[in-house]
Amino acid sequence: MEQIIQNIDRYFQHAKRTRLNTFTSASVLSNNASKAIAALSELLQNPGYAEYIPFLEEVIRGLSKAEVIYEKYCESLNTELKGNDQLFINLNHSVYNSLESFLEAFYHID
Repeated sequence: MEQIIQNIDRYFQHAKRTRLNTFTSASVLSNNASKAIAALSELLQNPGYAEYIPFLEEVIRGLSKAEVIYEKYCESLNTELKGNDQLFINLNHSVYNSLESFLEAFYHID
């Protein structure tokens, strides 16, 4: 359980620092969203977190939006592998906000 929280915190810290609109940055954000979804899905299976299922599902939905935004971002790439600025901002905010809400709630829960 501790490892899951550490990983989610690491993904959050990366989203917090990421500002440069590049394909690599967007790919890492999307990949971290996917990893966070997998980690949160593990928590959903843990009976100790049964009362938090609706909240965990909400966070997963927020992270799933990031994956959809990433697909649109990839479609907007130009020859220098830079995509639409607003889509990049939306991707970053989606990952950041979802993970932030989870971490804030988790540290109040535990």
